[in-house]
Amino acid sequence: MSEPGENRNPVSALETGFLATDGETRFPKQKPGFNKWRFAWPLFAVLTGVAIWFAFFSNRGPRDDLGKLQGDWNYSTAGRNNLGVIRVEGDTWSYHSGGPFGKSYRMTLRPEAKEIDLALLGDDGQPATFTHGAGKGAEVKLQGIYAIDGNEVKVALGVAERPKSFEDDEAQVLILKR
Repeated sequence: MSEPGENRNPVSALETGFLATDGETRFPKQKPGFNKWRFAWPLFAVLTGVAIWFAFFSNRGPRDDLGKLQGDWNYSTAGRNNLGVIRVEGDTWSYHSGGPFGKSYRMTLRPEAKEIDLALLGDDGQPATFTHGAGKGAEVKLQGIYAIDGNEVKVALGVAERPKSFEDDEAQVLILKR
């Protein structure tokens, strides 16, 4: 008869690797052909896949023109540098030059044609209108074209009609830089 705590089946104890005949604890021995790195390769593959996903598919900023224009821009014209800051928040374009606010405009973009319209806003946030003359009651609006190139935006604005190019003599050309 076996003593208490003694393994009754030495064969199964040998198979599991926990047979302790001398009272010492034995740890399981590795089976022939066991590779301790066999679990590392799948983990490496998963981590590599996650890294590739972040590199190519994670959010890299806005992809639409309105999203790219959001924020503060230093602006200048052809002969004058650093005139102030233009802030774009949502569809509002506002000038900030030394004071808290300058004029504000409601901005409308047509990205397929690279066209921009800026409608002057009154103090109440509603579009301002001409109060006299032939255009009485019409919105005060600037029409223009734009080009976005990374951290630089070029805008050509006209009052009577939309400029055809950035070299148009009648256009006011603004250069916006981050």
